[in-house]
Amino acid sequence: GLGVLTAFGGCILCAGDEAHDSNLDSNDGSSAAKTLTGDFLALGSALTGVCYLTFAKAVRPCVSVTVFMFMVMLSGCMLCIVYIVATGISWSFDNDPVTGLFGWLTFEGYHIFILLYIAVVCNVIGTMGFVRAMEFFDNIIITVATLLEPMIATLIAFALGVGDLPGTFGWIGNFLVAVGTFFVVYPSMKDGGGGGGH
Repeated sequence: GLGVLTAFGGCILCAGDEAHDSNLDSNDGSSAAKTLTGDFLALGSALTGVCYLTFAKAVRPCVSVTVFMFMVMLSGCMLCIVYIVATGISWSFDNDPVTGLFGWLTFEGYHIFILLYIAVVCNVIGTMGFVRAMEFFDNIIITVATLLEPMIATLIAFALGVGDLPGTFGWIGNFLVAVGTFFVVYPSMKDGGGGGGH
């Protein structure tokens, strides 16, 4: 519990650091409102992520990882299509790189290569990796470990020259996330296993 609270507090500090930077970049309230909306959506994403992990933990022993991930991706695809139709976003049933449902099949803008990277690295290695890990670790360990993603993404973005390093609050927040994650994961490592009993 202490580890989870520490990591969550770190996330709040990181969000505060982003809000501070946004307010420095803009004098009006619109930037702060967008930051607050983004933080609210991130919190909602985290809560639904916990629900997803809990559901996945219960279902995973009954189906293979491949079938499970196919159903997850198919569900996500259907939800995206429903959202596009419901919000009136223009779309077409072709491979137009901007509006086409199959626009990812074009070489324009390297769309197909970007999609292959996302499919192999993000989905096969990343998502399928932690779904597979559910067999060996408790949900709370996987959930808190995913809190490290923003910190790692920030460092990767900076290394690639497309992002900035965090401010003071951001560094403190990232440190707390790492410490909290350690507090959650360490007892399981010390006991020699996780939730799967293997």
